[in-house]
Amino acid sequence: MSLKKISPPKLVNPKLRKANQLIHVDAREIGLAERKLYNVLLYHAVQSGVEDEYYSIPVSRIRTYLSLKGDDSRTIEQAVTRLQKTIVQGNLLSKIGDDIWESVQMLGYARLESGLLLYSIPREIKPLLFSPQVFSVIRLAVASLFKSKYSLALYENCYRFLKVHSTGWIELDKWRQLLGVPSDARLYSGFAMLNARVFKPAIEEVNKLSDIVIEMRVDRRLGTNAVSHIAFSIEGKNQFALPFTPMEQGNLPGIDAWKASSGAMRETIRKLVEKGVLPAEKFQHVTKA
Repeated sequence: MSLKKISPPKLVNPKLRKANQLIHVDAREIGLAERKLYNVLLYHAVQSGVEDEYYSIPVSRIRTYLSLKGDDSRTIEQAVTRLQKTIVQGNLLSKIGDDIWESVQMLGYARLESGLLLYSIPREIKPLLFSPQVFSVIRLAVASLFKSKYSLALYENCYRFLKVHSTGWIELDKWRQLLGVPSDARLYSGFAMLNARVFKPAIEEVNKLSDIVIEMRVDRRLGTNAVSHIAFSIEGKNQFALPFTPMEQGNLPGIDAWKASSGAMRETIRKLVEKGVLPAEKFQHVTKA
């Protein structure tokens, strides 16, 4: 990781090519903060370069993207920990390779120190990050607007189908996983309550805040009133303008200070090398600078 790569990602309309395998994950263990954080960490890693083992990002940027107030490091720590505990076990919507099973954690090593988050992306995930075969282009400024984890998860899972205008029929239980609905929550056991508490509010927020419009269709089991499958139709908005957001406009609080802080970052990396946290051979260009 060279210091010249420790630079702010492009702040005007940043877009992430997010592999569908990283969208269609069992999201029951992650919430809104985790999904937002993962997006910005993936985007920052792409901007830094595939060959880097570790990536660094200022906490001020994370705080702005997650709409945190003050020095809320605890929220960031909790979000990072949940991502480290969340497992990617293949694409939930994959129709091929059913005889292959893989499992890897979403996020690797992480360290929060001196206003800087140092983190690693598991090497098994990097091909999905840097050379995705099937992906959705997520506008981070749009994703940052959502207030509900269900809304953001629904947006990401629908956006990938924008070109074909439909998600196709997907089992209701699979939608529960994709949106992160707790499996043991009694309030969400029946479709009526699930629709009232999850789908309707999420659809409303997606249609109100994002650059797409979605509509839900339900398929009921023959001879019963039970919903078995759900499909969403997706259309792009002809006219869509983002409200002012720090990420979109490039007016990110603390960014000027960060640009001037390469010396502080270098010093932090030196300390981590001295403590044996980072391998000295990979950071010689930093420690000897």
